[in-house]
Amino acid sequence: ACKRLLFSNTYYPAIQQPNVELVTDGIAKVTPDAVVTADGRERPVDTIVLGTGFEAVRRPIAERVFGRNGVGLKDAWSEGMSALRGTGVAGFPNLFMLLGPNTTLGHSSQVIMIEA
Repeated sequence: ACKRLLFSNTYYPAIQQPNVELVTDGIAKVTPDAVVTADGRERPVDTIVLGTGFEAVRRPIAERVFGRNGVGLKDAWSEGMSALRGTGVAGFPNLFMLLGPNTTLGHSSQVIMIEA
């Protein structure tokens, strides 16, 4: 639902080249000419490409918002996120949001949605 259009798929062959190493370990530090991973291994590098990833459906704010009777937004949304027109949530009378559930676009700028 949130994947961007893929305009090029040349990165798959690129990461399979013999001179390329795909590292998914945590990075402990970056030096002027190397990356040191959490396991202490130092890898000399010419280029670092950082891919942070994403969690499409997890909303970290939901873990810190509580409504009537102490019900957490995380619990209220455990079966699926919903909001009246993407702004108000039942049981959370003082919670209003921009870009709530089902309001995002996959083909245009979010600015248009916010300004509408």
